[in-house]
Parts: sequence; C-alpha cells; structure tokens
Amino acid sequence: MSKKQSFMFNIEFKSMKNILFILLACIALNLKAQQFTQGKITMTQTMSSDNAQMNAQLSNMKMSVVTFFKGNKSRTETSSAMTGENISIFDGDIKKGIVLMNNPMMGKTYLDINMDVSQEELENIKVEKLLETKTILGYKCQGYNVKTKKDGVEVSMKVFTTDAIKVARDKKQLGAEIDGYPLQMEISMMQMGSTIIITSLADSVKEEDVSDNLFDMTVPEGYVKTNLPKY
Repeated sequence: MSKKQSFMFNIEFKSMKNILFILLACIALNLKAQQFTQGKITMTQTMSSDNAQMNAQLSNMKMSVVTFFKGNKSRTETSSAMTGENISIFDGDIKKGIVLMNNPMMGKTYLDINMDVSQEELENIKVEKLLETKTILGYKCQGYNVKTKKDGVEVSMKVFTTDAIKVARDKKQLGAEIDGYPLQMEISMMQMGSTIIITSLADSVKEEDVSDNLFDMTVPEGYVKTNLPKY
C-alpha cells in the first residue's frame, strides 16, 4: 500500500463511525413524504479540511449520494473513486438496517445497524433552531445547528430541512426539534488533530415508482461482516 493510499485509508476508516452516525440519522432514515410516498433524491457530497495536506487529498473525494424511499424504507447509495461503492438500506418498521461497503482497499464488507439510540447518545444531542432559512430546489428550508458526541469526538452539524418532505422517524434520532428532510448539511469534526468538513447538497427531488427489491437486506454473496474500528 502506498503512502497516499495509507493516508486516505486512515482518514476514511477512523472517521467512518462518526460520519455514519450522523449521516444515517439524517439522510438514510426511513422516509414518508407529505406530497408523495416514494421517489428519489440525489445529493452531491464533498469533503475539505483546514489541514493543507489532508485537504489536498479530500478535495478529490466528491461523492454522488442517491436515496430511494418508499413508505418507511430507504436505500442510500454513495460512490467515489477513492471510497468505492457503499449502500445503506433501512427499514423503519423493524428499526434495522445494513451498510454494504465495496472499498478498493478493504474489499466487500457489511455492517449491521440498529437504528435505536442509547440514552447516553440522546443526552449528547443538542439542537438549536436558527433564524436563518433558505430556498433549495424551490423548497423553503429551515436551518438548525446540531451538536453531538460519538466515542468522545464532538460532531457539529448545520442542516437545512424542508417540511414539504416529511421524515417518518423515531424522535430519538436527532430530537423532536428537527422536522422534515435535510436538503443541505455541513458536518464538522476533529480527526487526527485536523478539522474535516463534509458538505451535502441536494441536486434533485423526484417522484417515481421504486421497486421493493431495492430494500432487500439479504447480504450479497462475497460480503464479509465487519465492525468499525475503535480509535
């Protein structure tokens, strides 16, 4: 493994626990739309850092994020040349999910997700409703600041959500104060002494028929169960 690959490997997997916690709570939740019950949302996700060396690497990590939703189920697909293809599938009725990771360095692995949040995690979630609003893709969005801790690492997030697309979720996920679906997010966290910022912005929201097959949580052949590393 080259130094460049090793560097990116450390960033990706040491950050993954915190990134998954907040993104799965916001993007890949079970959805229930106010105007339609199934469809597709596409977003573009970029990463940056205040560390010049790290930022030079992260600037190449532009990701496409596609979420399919139908009733209380969702499927989120992300892909980039550096991280490979990742698929997150959630069923809000049984509060379970699975994350499939096809990484160029780690191969094919999967992670089981329990959508329930512990009391300790709930106590660490702080939500502030902002006076700031903005319009994204024609949807009026309300701004919120969210702060939480995961494994001792503080994660700060600014989100803009629209109540035109309702998120049917357990209020324990991000507290009862946040309503609607986030069309823009900016996540900030410290990793290895540097700040990493993850920005997600919706490109399109479409009503369309979604096949039930997309929400099948059967583990595909060739995938090995894994646990995210401690650090």
